[in-house]
Amino acid sequence: RGHTPESITTNYHKIVNLLSCGRIGNAVDVGEKHQVGLAMDQSDVSFVMSNFPQLCLYDWHEVETLIRFLVSPVPDSLSLAEVDWAKMLSQGYGAGLTIRQATQTLRMMPEFMALYHEDSRKPSIMYLYNQMQAPMLSKLCDEVNLQLNEYLEGTDPSDAYAFAFLHSIGISWDQIRILVSALPLWITNNLEPGWDLLQRGPVRTMLKRPSLDYLRQRLQVGPSQIYHLLKTHTRLSGYDSCSKIRPVLDALQSRLELSCVELRKIILRMPSLLGMKESSFEARIDFFQREAGMSVLNIKKSVLKQPSLLQYSVDSSLRPKLQFFVDELKIPPEFVGKIIESAPALMGLSLSKNLRPK
Repeated sequence: RGHTPESITTNYHKIVNLLSCGRIGNAVDVGEKHQVGLAMDQSDVSFVMSNFPQLCLYDWHEVETLIRFLVSPVPDSLSLAEVDWAKMLSQGYGAGLTIRQATQTLRMMPEFMALYHEDSRKPSIMYLYNQMQAPMLSKLCDEVNLQLNEYLEGTDPSDAYAFAFLHSIGISWDQIRILVSALPLWITNNLEPGWDLLQRGPVRTMLKRPSLDYLRQRLQVGPSQIYHLLKTHTRLSGYDSCSKIRPVLDALQSRLELSCVELRKIILRMPSLLGMKESSFEARIDFFQREAGMSVLNIKKSVLKQPSLLQYSVDSSLRPKLQFFVDELKIPPEFVGKIIESAPALMGLSLSKNLRPK
């Protein structure tokens, strides 16, 4: 990540200071002109650095920004549907944890400081149970699932235990909702497919974390949406991020000139597109351009309405319907593309059972 041995050493000392400077009263004020930090003692710092060594490679400014967000006050009014933590922090607001709560949280779960998906995986539930040393947390997990159900679908069971711990040290449910909404890496995908997935089709016994993390990062979605992608298209569990998922997304986005939001919309509606070959996309797009006279923009608008257009067979579905419009309905060829753009669902209807009889 661009570090030299010297910069790593400097960065290490800066981060150690951030983790511990709150013990001597230097981190009470979280205003712009004051340093912010946690209140870990030497043993706590050693524990964090040994269990989360990649922290040494993080820019200390990013770690400071995270801590500042944790301990800045909660705004009087906030819509949890749109938590923009950067905007909140620029206005002096955050999750409202005390220095003690933030210290306890990051001491128990250093992975909460992760800046990258590959660093965010939490330890086992047994580790969490031993660290928390509170048998009642198991019962508290039931309340976690009730309070945070909309955030926890498709997540690893360790997430519920971690949030149970946060609530046990006095962090409110609304504060936890702010944290989960603002910091998506605080929840991770469950890599063990449950019965709901297994009964829907072929699924790996252990899901590929690099693939799921890549999808989350590329599409900017959470574990719940990844879970629904897998339920709809179980073969996704076997796709490799480098050799399969990334090339398909790159080809689709480039060929149709899609924005990130448009790409996400299409994949969430039709995740089976991830299983197609690039040449298959090309064949269908070429058909719409050359035979239906559609521009890339026209095709994009049509696919956004009906993503399955990219899966219909050219020879047995698309071309016969195009010929039907021109030869039997006497629609001028230059107008067929406009019909497809305005009503792309027509291309999914049966020629013999729907279109001709009507």
